[in-house]
Amino acid sequence: MKLHEYQAKKILKTFGRKVPYTRIAYKMEETVYLQDGRNSIKYICGIKIANSIKDVYKKASKIIVKKLVTNQTKKKGKIVKKVIILC
Repeated sequence: MKLHEYQAKKILKTFGRKVPYTRIAYKMEETVYLQDGRNSIKYICGIKIANSIKDVYKKASKIIVKKLVTNQTKKKGKIVKKVIILC
């Protein structure tokens, strides 16, 4: 079964499990506004910790709208359309 993170979180919440509060950024400009002072940005292939708001923007710019190749996507890869900001 393949689930997106937001789907898994919804299922976990249904069963009373705590899940981290996140926001989704679809554009680079949104990463800074959604970052909310916690200095972390998560994306499909792991977690990147940022040291400042500028760092959040910099790290997001390296992955958003870029092709991401992982074991799950194989060589074909997938275009990253959004990043998840942990709040």
